[in-house]
Amino acid sequence: MIRLTGVLAGTVALATSLALGAVPTDPAVATQATEAATEARGFDPAAFADPPSDSRPAFYWYWTGNVTPDVVDAQMAEMRDKGVYEAVLFPYGGDKMQPAFFTDAWFDIVEHVLREAQRTGMRIWLFNDSNFPSGKAGGIIANGGTVGDKTYEPSPELRLKALQRSTRVVEGPATIDPAESSGLSVEGGRLVVDAAIREGAHPISSGATWGDYTATGKVTLTASGAQLVVRASEDGSRGYLVDVDVKGKASVWRLDGGSRTRLTTGVNTPGFSPRREQTISVTVAGDRIQPVINKTVQPVAVDATYAAGAPAVSAEFGGVGIEDAVEGLQRVQWNDLTVTDPAGAALWSETFDDSEAIGDFGGPLVRLKDTVAAAARPTGSPDGGDLVELTPNLEDGSWSVPAGRWQVDTFAHTTLVDDTSGYHRGYLNLLDPDATDRLLEVVQGETCAASAGRWARWCPASGTTSRSSPRPSRGPSSGSPGPMVSRT
Repeated sequence: MIRLTGVLAGTVALATSLALGAVPTDPAVATQATEAATEARGFDPAAFADPPSDSRPAFYWYWTGNVTPDVVDAQMAEMRDKGVYEAVLFPYGGDKMQPAFFTDAWFDIVEHVLREAQRTGMRIWLFNDSNFPSGKAGGIIANGGTVGDKTYEPSPELRLKALQRSTRVVEGPATIDPAESSGLSVEGGRLVVDAAIREGAHPISSGATWGDYTATGKVTLTASGAQLVVRASEDGSRGYLVDVDVKGKASVWRLDGGSRTRLTTGVNTPGFSPRREQTISVTVAGDRIQPVINKTVQPVAVDATYAAGAPAVSAEFGGVGIEDAVEGLQRVQWNDLTVTDPAGAALWSETFDDSEAIGDFGGPLVRLKDTVAAAARPTGSPDGGDLVELTPNLEDGSWSVPAGRWQVDTFAHTTLVDDTSGYHRGYLNLLDPDATDRLLEVVQGETCAASAGRWARWCPASGTTSRSSPRPSRGPSSGSPGPMVSRT
């Protein structure tokens, strides 16, 4: 259906009423009247059925895997066969895409595509990054890298910034430093265990004497993995660590203070994905530690070093040496966690509906760096009038806690240097002019430098390239490709 409004709708209505008011009897006159009415409507059926190339659908052209001239030629021919003459060249394969983003081979294959587009009357847009969304220059700025003959040193200070929240539950009267916190928080009914705030285990305080039990919880993990410790010591430095990777492999390690020993290597869990909630269950009985991930039974570890100790949530630097993992500080979210004895009776259970549950966990406190705000309130209180402003207390490091049970929330600046939701955090803080300038310098500047002498019409050398002299063209040039070359 075509909806017409305003002057155009009035014109069509007038033409239609004129045609209906005097119905011609001569077929030739009728045809002319119909054509006149069609022209008045501004609609050409022939042009609609076969529109010009710049009025046809366009789409993202995702590049993954091994990109070769034969592959792109075949896909461009298929586009034209389907009536598509415009696409956004979209590198989406990450580290597995070859040639790698912004290498010499990458610019060579892009040039090949543009030449083929020129020859066949297509228009190709160049997406200004690797993967989606744009804003990281393929990681070259944050992590460092080489483009052509220029090396960029890492600039981690330009990464995304955020506020991190850590919660502590305290019993008053007492005196505390509001900058010291647990490293835990509760968000949206989930317990957040973020190694960027504190690495290591957070044992359940009431479970120090538990021996045989099963700890089960639903967890959302990052591409760096997730952890659960059983029979943990009060400080979390000893016990049995169950380390779950992005394939659902649950390996068991014995923690002995500053050292650890691998006891088992896990197996893949079918259908396991860090992007979906998973179930982790660990049973300790006698000298046996048995993990189960979803319904996949993992190899059992046998060790009699520790006979008792609490379950503990944990997060640390993970993903090392694991295919499809992202090495970095883990950030794990528990939807619920239950501990039962061998008969199935509940020893402890929590759904993390509010932050008061954080008071059940022990382990060392951490002093947050670069704190910006803090506040306290009685646990469970939703009343804003109960809030106590503690930001001034951050400077002198002391607050006298009134009688009762209090929730203390402390906020600090942080730089997102690791994975938090399945994406590698090479993204830049584009609210920072320095980061924005660097992004334009690297992506647009290097693209123009690579195209010097070929696409000068679209990338003028003056004030655009990131070098004092443009990179020489790779091979002979036949002139500008013309208006089919565009860039975002």
